[in-house]
Amino acid sequence: MTRDVLVFFQAYINEMLDIGGENLPKTISSRLGAKLARSYKKKGINNIPLGLKILFKGMKAKIKINEVPNNKMEVINKYKWKFCPIGGKFNPAQAKITQEAICRPYMLGFLNEMDPEYLYSLESMECMLESNKKTCAFSITFEEKRKENKKNSNSL
Repeated sequence: MTRDVLVFFQAYINEMLDIGGENLPKTISSRLGAKLARSYKKKGINNIPLGLKILFKGMKAKIKINEVPNNKMEVINKYKWKFCPIGGKFNPAQAKITQEAICRPYMLGFLNEMDPEYLYSLESMECMLESNKKTCAFSITFEEKRKENKKNSNSL
């Protein structure tokens, strides 16, 4: 049953891409990621590693977070099946659009809402849709916003 729901969700996303192009899901994904982070913060979950652990546990992943030098962390999610909860079965042709229109904007919305003091960038290390393995892995680089950017954003 859970898998049927995921297949429906994936068909829905593909239809949004067909109708509105990749920007429609990007906007929705970003807003949903931010909304989840706000929900977590209301529940007292205020740090990114804990928020990520809860987020991916909800998708039935075993998550490992490695903090590495240069303001970076690696997030490695292992699943029981070779089936991505977002993108479905192995499909290299679908991987980039899924990452760009759904995964990356969702995660950036989440990160920016969890801790807006930083600028974030994401890099895919392994995508289940491309690798046909049970692992989704990405790195997050974070950089503190410059004080002048903070002043300008406060004055707007």
